[in-house]
Amino acid sequence: MVSFSYFGAAFALLLGIAQLIRPWHKHNIILSALLFCLSYINCYLVFVVDRSVLDYPHMLHTILPFIYTIGPLAYLYLSIVTSVNFTWKKKYVFHFLPLLVSIIVGLKYWILTGEEKIEIFMLIYKGEGAEYTAYSLGPGLLLIFAYLVLISYENNPFINMKNHQSWMIGGLLLFWVMASAISTVSVFAGNTKYLPFTGVFTTISIIYLFLLSQRYPDLLYNFGRALRKKKYDRSLLHSVNTGSLSENLHILMTDEKIYRNDTLNLKETASMLRVSSHQLSQLLNEIENKNFNGFINAYRIKEAKELIQEDPSKRIITVAYDVGFNSVSAFNTAFHKYTNLTPTQYKKNSAKA
Repeated sequence: MVSFSYFGAAFALLLGIAQLIRPWHKHNIILSALLFCLSYINCYLVFVVDRSVLDYPHMLHTILPFIYTIGPLAYLYLSIVTSVNFTWKKKYVFHFLPLLVSIIVGLKYWILTGEEKIEIFMLIYKGEGAEYTAYSLGPGLLLIFAYLVLISYENNPFINMKNHQSWMIGGLLLFWVMASAISTVSVFAGNTKYLPFTGVFTTISIIYLFLLSQRYPDLLYNFGRALRKKKYDRSLLHSVNTGSLSENLHILMTDEKIYRNDTLNLKETASMLRVSSHQLSQLLNEIENKNFNGFINAYRIKEAKELIQEDPSKRIITVAYDVGFNSVSAFNTAFHKYTNLTPTQYKKNSAKA
Protein backbone atom coordinates (compact mmCIF):
# COMPACT_ATOMS: atom_id res chain seq x y z
CA MET A 1 0.00 0.00 0.00
CA VAL A 2 2.84 2.36 0.88
CA SER A 3 4.56 1.91 -2.49
CA PHE A 4 1.26 2.35 -4.31
CA SER A 5 0.59 5.58 -2.43
CA TYR A 6 4.11 6.85 -3.20
CA PHE A 7 3.38 6.13 -6.84
CA GLY A 8 0.14 8.13 -6.56
CA ALA A 9 1.99 11.12 -5.08
CA ALA A 10 4.63 11.08 -7.83
CA PHE A 11 2.04 10.55 -10.57
CA ALA A 12 -0.12 13.44 -9.33
CA LEU A 13 2.97 15.68 -9.23
CA LEU A 14 3.86 14.82 -12.84
CA LEU A 15 0.29 15.39 -14.00
CA GLY A 16 0.26 18.75 -12.22
CA ILE A 17 3.46 19.80 -13.97
CA ALA A 18 2.03 18.61 -17.30
CA GLN A 19 -0.93 20.97 -16.86
CA LEU A 20 1.46 23.92 -16.50
CA ILE A 21 3.33 22.96 -19.68
CA ARG A 22 0.10 23.22 -21.67
CA PRO A 23 -1.25 26.65 -22.77
CA TRP A 24 -2.29 28.46 -19.63
CA HIS A 25 -6.00 28.68 -19.01
CA LYS A 26 -7.85 29.13 -15.75
CA HIS A 27 -8.98 25.52 -15.62
CA ASN A 28 -5.47 24.17 -16.36
CA ILE A 29 -3.91 26.20 -13.56
CA ILE A 30 -6.59 25.21 -11.06
CA LEU A 31 -6.34 21.54 -12.06
CA SER A 32 -2.57 21.74 -11.65
CA ALA A 33 -2.97 23.19 -8.14
CA LEU A 34 -5.51 20.48 -7.31
CA LEU A 35 -3.10 17.74 -8.43
CA PHE A 36 -0.24 19.30 -6.44
CA CYS A 37 -2.47 19.23 -3.35
CA LEU A 38 -3.34 15.56 -3.93
CA SER A 39 0.35 14.78 -4.45
CA TYR A 40 1.41 16.37 -1.16
CA ILE A 41 -1.48 14.85 0.79
CA ASN A 42 -0.56 11.36 -0.47
CA CYS A 43 3.11 11.93 0.28
CA TYR A 44 2.35 13.17 3.79
CA LEU A 45 0.07 10.21 4.53
CA VAL A 46 2.77 7.77 3.43
CA PHE A 47 5.36 9.49 5.61
CA VAL A 48 3.02 9.21 8.58
CA VAL A 49 2.12 5.57 7.91
CA ASP A 50 5.70 4.28 7.55
CA ARG A 51 6.91 6.65 10.32
CA SER A 52 9.41 8.34 8.02
CA VAL A 53 7.89 11.58 9.31
CA LEU A 54 9.82 11.07 12.56
CA ASP A 55 12.95 11.86 10.56
CA TYR A 56 11.27 15.05 9.32
CA PRO A 57 9.22 16.21 12.34
CA HIS A 58 8.85 19.71 10.92
CA MET A 59 6.30 18.25 8.50
CA LEU A 60 3.80 18.18 11.38
CA HIS A 61 0.45 19.50 10.11
CA THR A 62 1.98 20.99 6.96
CA ILE A 63 -0.85 19.07 5.30
CA LEU A 64 -3.37 21.56 6.73
CA PRO A 65 -3.35 24.17 3.91
CA PHE A 66 -3.67 21.43 1.30
CA ILE A 67 -6.61 19.78 3.08
CA TYR A 68 -8.45 23.10 3.32
CA THR A 69 -7.70 24.05 -0.30
CA ILE A 70 -8.65 20.90 -2.18
CA GLY A 71 -12.42 21.41 -1.82
CA PRO A 72 -12.53 24.99 -3.16
CA LEU A 73 -10.17 24.07 -6.02
CA ALA A 74 -12.33 21.13 -7.11
CA TYR A 75 -15.44 23.32 -6.91
CA LEU A 76 -13.90 26.13 -8.97
CA TYR A 77 -12.51 23.70 -11.55
CA LEU A 78 -15.90 22.12 -12.20
CA SER A 79 -17.55 25.56 -12.19
CA ILE A 80 -15.23 26.64 -15.01
CA VAL A 81 -15.49 23.54 -17.20
CA THR A 82 -19.28 23.39 -16.89
CA SER A 83 -19.84 27.09 -17.66
CA VAL A 84 -20.18 28.72 -21.06
CA ASN A 85 -18.67 32.05 -20.05
CA PHE A 86 -17.09 31.70 -16.63
CA THR A 87 -16.32 35.02 -14.96
CA TRP A 88 -14.45 35.42 -11.71
CA LYS A 89 -16.64 36.84 -8.97
CA LYS A 90 -15.55 38.37 -5.70
CA LYS A 91 -17.61 35.83 -3.77
CA TYR A 92 -15.20 33.08 -4.86
CA VAL A 93 -12.57 34.61 -2.58
CA PHE A 94 -14.65 33.57 0.43
CA HIS A 95 -14.15 29.93 -0.54
CA PHE A 96 -10.51 30.30 0.47
CA LEU A 97 -11.11 31.84 3.90
CA PRO A 98 -10.83 28.38 5.56
CA LEU A 99 -7.34 28.17 4.00
CA LEU A 100 -6.37 31.33 5.88
CA VAL A 101 -7.78 29.88 9.10
CA SER A 102 -5.85 26.64 8.55
CA ILE A 103 -2.59 28.60 8.24
CA ILE A 104 -3.33 30.44 11.48
CA VAL A 105 -4.10 27.13 13.23
CA GLY A 106 -1.04 25.51 11.68
CA LEU A 107 1.27 28.18 13.06
CA LYS A 108 0.47 26.86 16.54
CA TYR A 109 2.19 23.60 15.59
CA TRP A 110 4.77 24.82 13.08
CA ILE A 111 6.56 26.99 15.65
CA LEU A 112 7.13 24.02 18.00
CA THR A 113 10.59 22.52 18.33
CA GLY A 114 11.49 19.28 16.58
CA GLU A 115 11.39 17.37 19.89
CA GLU A 116 7.91 18.66 20.68
CA LYS A 117 6.67 17.66 17.25
CA ILE A 118 8.08 14.15 17.64
CA GLU A 119 6.25 13.84 20.96
CA ILE A 120 2.98 14.71 19.23
CA PHE A 121 3.62 12.17 16.49
CA MET A 122 4.35 9.47 19.09
CA LEU A 123 1.05 10.23 20.85
CA ILE A 124 -0.73 9.87 17.52
CA TYR A 125 0.93 6.51 16.89
CA LYS A 126 -0.13 5.34 20.37
CA GLY A 127 -3.74 6.28 19.58
CA GLU A 128 -3.66 9.11 22.11
CA GLY A 129 -3.35 12.03 19.69
CA ALA A 130 -6.97 12.66 18.78
CA GLU A 131 -6.83 16.16 20.27
CA TYR A 132 -3.96 17.05 17.93
CA THR A 133 -5.75 15.78 14.84
CA ALA A 134 -9.49 16.10 15.40
CA TYR A 135 -9.50 19.84 16.05
CA SER A 136 -7.08 20.75 13.26
CA LEU A 137 -7.58 18.21 10.47
CA GLY A 138 -11.16 17.26 11.32
CA PRO A 139 -12.84 20.50 10.15
CA GLY A 140 -10.83 20.37 6.92
CA LEU A 141 -12.02 16.86 6.13
CA LEU A 142 -15.60 17.82 6.93
CA LEU A 143 -15.13 20.79 4.60
CA ILE A 144 -14.13 18.41 1.81
CA PHE A 145 -17.33 16.46 2.45
CA ALA A 146 -19.30 19.70 2.29
CA TYR A 147 -17.75 20.58 -1.08
CA LEU A 148 -18.42 17.09 -2.44
CA VAL A 149 -22.07 17.56 -1.48
CA LEU A 150 -22.10 21.03 -3.05
CA ILE A 151 -20.48 19.76 -6.25
CA SER A 152 -22.94 16.87 -6.45
CA TYR A 153 -25.85 19.25 -5.87
CA GLU A 154 -24.81 21.89 -8.42
CA ASN A 155 -23.23 19.51 -10.96
CA ASN A 156 -25.32 16.36 -10.63
CA PRO A 157 -22.98 13.65 -11.98
CA PHE A 158 -25.94 11.41 -12.75
CA ILE A 159 -27.67 14.11 -14.75
CA ASN A 160 -28.09 11.70 -17.64
CA MET A 161 -28.75 8.21 -16.30
CA LYS A 162 -28.19 6.66 -19.74
CA ASN A 163 -24.87 8.41 -20.33
CA HIS A 164 -22.01 6.21 -19.07
CA GLN A 165 -19.65 9.20 -19.12
CA SER A 166 -21.81 10.90 -16.50
CA TRP A 167 -21.54 7.80 -14.35
CA MET A 168 -17.76 7.97 -14.71
CA ILE A 169 -17.78 11.46 -13.20
CA GLY A 170 -19.90 10.09 -10.37
CA GLY A 171 -17.37 7.29 -9.90
CA LEU A 172 -14.57 9.83 -9.46
CA LEU A 173 -16.57 11.63 -6.79
CA LEU A 174 -17.20 8.29 -5.11
CA PHE A 175 -13.46 7.59 -4.83
CA TRP A 176 -12.98 11.01 -3.20
CA VAL A 177 -15.86 10.32 -0.80
CA MET A 178 -14.26 7.02 0.23
CA ALA A 179 -10.85 8.60 0.75
CA SER A 180 -12.35 11.46 2.78
CA ALA A 181 -14.48 9.08 4.87
CA ILE A 182 -11.51 6.90 5.83
CA SER A 183 -9.40 9.96 6.67
CA THR A 184 -12.17 11.40 8.81
CA VAL A 185 -12.52 8.17 10.80
CA SER A 186 -8.75 8.00 11.33
CA VAL A 187 -8.49 11.63 12.41
CA PHE A 188 -11.35 11.62 14.90
CA ALA A 189 -10.30 8.24 16.27
CA GLY A 190 -6.71 9.41 16.60
CA ASN A 191 -5.59 6.19 14.91
CA THR A 192 -3.34 5.86 11.87
CA LYS A 193 -4.12 2.25 10.95
CA TYR A 194 -6.75 3.29 8.38
CA LEU A 195 -4.60 5.90 6.66
CA PRO A 196 -3.03 3.47 4.12
CA PHE A 197 -6.50 2.95 2.65
CA THR A 198 -6.87 6.71 2.22
CA GLY A 199 -3.68 6.75 0.16
CA VAL A 200 -4.93 3.84 -1.92
CA PHE A 201 -8.28 5.47 -2.74
CA THR A 202 -6.58 8.80 -3.48
CA THR A 203 -4.10 7.10 -5.82
CA ILE A 204 -6.89 5.19 -7.56
CA SER A 205 -8.78 8.46 -8.08
CA ILE A 206 -5.69 10.07 -9.65
CA ILE A 207 -5.13 7.13 -12.00
CA TYR A 208 -8.84 7.01 -12.75
CA LEU A 209 -8.88 10.72 -13.63
CA PHE A 210 -5.87 10.28 -15.91
CA LEU A 211 -7.36 7.28 -17.74
CA LEU A 212 -10.65 9.09 -18.21
CA SER A 213 -8.88 12.10 -19.68
CA GLN A 214 -7.04 9.82 -22.12
CA ARG A 215 -10.04 7.72 -23.13
CA TYR A 216 -12.48 10.63 -23.25
CA PRO A 217 -10.53 13.89 -23.84
CA ASP A 218 -13.79 15.84 -24.03
CA LEU A 219 -15.40 14.11 -21.05
CA LEU A 220 -15.77 17.19 -18.85
CA TYR A 221 -16.75 19.35 -21.81
CA ASN A 222 -19.53 16.92 -22.76
CA PHE A 223 -20.58 16.65 -19.15
CA GLY A 224 -20.70 20.44 -18.91
CA ARG A 225 -22.74 20.67 -22.08
CA ALA A 226 -25.25 18.12 -20.73
CA LEU A 227 -25.41 20.01 -17.46
CA ARG A 228 -26.03 23.34 -19.19
CA LYS A 229 -28.79 21.76 -21.28
CA LYS A 230 -30.42 20.36 -18.15
CA LYS A 231 -30.25 23.75 -16.45
CA TYR A 232 -31.67 25.37 -19.55
CA ASP A 233 -34.58 22.92 -19.57
CA ARG A 234 -35.38 24.02 -16.03
CA SER A 235 -34.69 27.66 -16.82
CA LEU A 236 -37.29 30.38 -16.46
CA LEU A 237 -36.18 31.49 -19.94
CA HIS A 238 -36.92 28.15 -21.58
CA SER A 239 -40.13 29.45 -23.14
CA VAL A 240 -38.70 32.89 -23.95
CA ASN A 241 -36.89 33.99 -27.09
CA THR A 242 -33.78 35.27 -25.32
CA GLY A 243 -32.34 36.82 -28.48
CA SER A 244 -35.44 38.91 -29.08
CA LEU A 245 -35.76 39.78 -25.38
CA SER A 246 -32.15 40.92 -25.20
CA GLU A 247 -32.54 42.99 -28.36
CA ASN A 248 -35.68 44.70 -27.02
CA LEU A 249 -33.95 45.43 -23.76
CA HIS A 250 -31.07 47.16 -25.51
CA ILE A 251 -33.56 49.14 -27.65
CA LEU A 252 -35.17 50.44 -24.47
CA MET A 253 -31.73 51.56 -23.33
CA THR A 254 -30.26 53.00 -26.52
CA ASP A 255 -33.37 54.46 -28.19
CA GLU A 256 -35.69 55.32 -25.33
CA LYS A 257 -32.94 55.79 -22.72
CA ILE A 258 -35.17 54.56 -19.90
CA TYR A 259 -32.09 54.40 -17.63
CA ARG A 260 -32.42 58.20 -17.22
CA ASN A 261 -35.35 57.54 -14.88
CA ASP A 262 -33.76 57.60 -11.43
CA THR A 263 -36.57 55.45 -9.98
CA LEU A 264 -36.30 52.74 -12.63
CA ASN A 265 -36.35 49.26 -11.15
CA LEU A 266 -36.28 45.64 -12.25
CA LYS A 267 -40.02 45.11 -11.97
CA GLU A 268 -40.85 48.19 -14.06
CA THR A 269 -38.35 47.25 -16.77
CA ALA A 270 -39.62 43.66 -16.87
CA SER A 271 -43.17 44.97 -17.28
CA MET A 272 -42.09 47.01 -20.31
CA LEU A 273 -40.66 43.82 -21.85
CA ARG A 274 -43.70 41.74 -20.84
CA VAL A 275 -41.70 39.19 -18.88
CA SER A 276 -41.46 38.48 -15.17
CA SER A 277 -38.85 40.08 -12.92
CA HIS A 278 -37.27 36.66 -12.40
CA GLN A 279 -36.97 36.09 -16.13
CA LEU A 280 -35.34 39.46 -16.74
CA SER A 281 -32.99 38.93 -13.81
CA GLN A 282 -31.95 35.55 -15.19
CA LEU A 283 -31.39 37.04 -18.65
CA LEU A 284 -29.11 39.72 -17.23
CA ASN A 285 -27.14 37.18 -15.18
CA GLU A 286 -26.71 34.60 -17.93
CA ILE A 287 -26.42 36.79 -21.05
CA GLU A 288 -25.02 40.08 -19.78
CA ASN A 289 -23.14 38.72 -16.73
CA LYS A 290 -24.51 41.63 -14.69
CA ASN A 291 -27.21 42.28 -12.16
CA PHE A 292 -29.89 44.88 -12.91
CA ASN A 293 -28.13 47.82 -11.25
CA GLY A 294 -24.84 46.98 -12.93
CA PHE A 295 -26.51 46.77 -16.34
CA ILE A 296 -28.34 50.10 -15.92
CA ASN A 297 -25.32 51.91 -14.52
CA ALA A 298 -23.17 50.80 -17.46
CA TYR A 299 -25.49 52.72 -19.80
CA ARG A 300 -25.62 55.69 -17.45
CA ILE A 301 -21.84 55.96 -17.22
CA LYS A 302 -21.47 55.56 -20.98
CA GLU A 303 -23.73 58.56 -21.59
CA ALA A 304 -22.12 60.53 -18.77
CA LYS A 305 -18.74 60.18 -20.46
CA GLU A 306 -20.25 61.39 -23.73
CA LEU A 307 -21.85 64.43 -22.03
CA ILE A 308 -18.57 65.37 -20.35
CA GLN A 309 -16.65 65.06 -23.60
CA GLU A 310 -19.21 67.18 -25.47
CA ASP A 311 -19.24 69.91 -22.85
CA PRO A 312 -16.39 69.78 -20.28
CA SER A 313 -17.78 72.94 -18.63
CA LYS A 314 -20.95 71.11 -17.61
CA ARG A 315 -21.27 70.63 -13.86
CA ILE A 316 -20.76 67.11 -12.51
CA ILE A 317 -23.98 67.23 -10.52
CA THR A 318 -25.93 68.13 -13.67
CA VAL A 319 -24.42 65.23 -15.58
CA ALA A 320 -25.24 62.85 -12.72
CA TYR A 321 -28.92 63.82 -12.65
CA ASP A 322 -29.19 63.90 -16.46
CA VAL A 323 -28.15 60.24 -16.81
CA GLY A 324 -30.38 58.96 -14.02
CA PHE A 325 -28.43 59.05 -10.77
CA ASN A 326 -30.25 60.47 -7.77
CA SER A 327 -27.10 61.46 -5.87
CA VAL A 328 -23.61 62.67 -6.71
CA SER A 329 -22.01 60.15 -4.36
CA ALA A 330 -23.67 57.22 -6.15
CA PHE A 331 -22.58 58.71 -9.48
CA ASN A 332 -18.97 59.12 -8.32
CA THR A 333 -18.84 55.55 -7.03
CA ALA A 334 -20.27 54.06 -10.23
CA PHE A 335 -18.14 56.28 -12.48
CA HIS A 336 -14.93 55.24 -10.73
CA LYS A 337 -15.93 51.57 -10.92
CA TYR A 338 -16.29 51.69 -14.70
CA THR A 339 -13.46 54.10 -15.59
CA ASN A 340 -11.00 53.96 -12.65
CA LEU A 341 -11.30 57.76 -12.63
CA THR A 342 -13.46 60.19 -10.73
CA PRO A 343 -15.80 62.33 -12.85
CA THR A 344 -13.62 65.35 -12.07
CA GLN A 345 -10.46 63.58 -13.24
CA TYR A 346 -12.20 62.42 -16.40
CA LYS A 347 -13.43 65.94 -16.98
CA LYS A 348 -9.92 67.37 -16.69
CA ASN A 349 -8.54 64.80 -19.11
CA SER A 350 -11.32 65.58 -21.60
CA ALA A 351 -10.60 69.30 -21.36
CA LYS A 352 -6.89 68.71 -22.09
CA ALA A 353 -7.74 66.57 -25.08
